[in-house]
Parts: sequence; C-alpha cells; structure tokens
Amino acid sequence: MLYDGACGFCTDWLRYWTPMLHRHGYGVDTLQAPWVAQRVGMNVDELLSDIRLIRPNGALISGADVYLDVMRKVWWAYPIYIVCRLPVFNAIFRNAYRSFARNRYCISGRCSIDSSRTS
Repeated sequence: MLYDGACGFCTDWLRYWTPMLHRHGYGVDTLQAPWVAQRVGMNVDELLSDIRLIRPNGALISGADVYLDVMRKVWWAYPIYIVCRLPVFNAIFRNAYRSFARNRYCISGRCSIDSSRTS
C-alpha cells in the first residue's frame, strides 16, 4: 500500500493501521519513496493524486479500490465491503473518497490555501 507521506492525516492513519495491514499481508510505503515512480511508471503529480496498491501479481489499483481491497480481506470490515459494493453505496463511497483525497491536505492541517487572503 502506497500513501502520500506529505499528508499528515494519511501518515497518522497509516501509523495506526500498519500493524493490522501487515497481519493481512500488506506492505506499506510512501508514494514519495524513490522506487515507486519507476515501478509504477507515473510522473510524480499523477502518482500523488491517489493512494495506490500494487497487488502480488503486479496489478496497480488506486483510490477507493484500495480501501475496498482491504475491507474485503479484514473480517470485521467485510460487511462494510459488501454494502460498499452495492451500486448506490458504491457511488457514495467513491464520491466521498474522491472528495477526501482532493482535500486531504486541508483536513490534515497542511492546507496550501493562503488563509490571509480575503474574498
């Protein structure tokens, strides 16, 4: 699992969940790790747009699909996975993830918006 190491929320979140992820066979590293861009063949801007997961077969998945992959393998999250696979809930889950991903720096307190500017 590859996450944005510059995002405070993501870093804190993964610090808490990494032991559980390791127990379920997931490795964890930052998207900024030197090997990642070369391995996945993306430029840095594109790479940092989403959480990523390289599956054992080499397939790359991104965004909400990473969370679904984890929920599918964790017994207590499996019921959430089932609900999130239903069409209406899947759309809600994906939209919520996309909104969070776009705003993660502000959520984590590292917002790049100049708060001294007035509208």
